[in-house]
Amino acid sequence: MRDPKRNPEKAERAFMFRLARDLGMTVAELEQRMSAREFTEWIAFCSAEAKEEEAAYKKAAQKAKKGRR
Repeated sequence: MRDPKRNPEKAERAFMFRLARDLGMTVAELEQRMSAREFTEWIAFCSAEAKEEEAAYKKAAQKAKKGRR
């Protein structure tokens, strides 16, 4: 996976396409209908969600590893 910190503009644009797809609209519709503030909030929400999923995955992996011993 590419590091979004290396090119935040590309990462933001890619996120815009994923969000538009998930919301069932085109990028043009998303840009017209959603404020910049809400878009920024979506980025923060999805980032937090991804961190939670990663933590849960790591916890499950550790639990599975302990169970094998």
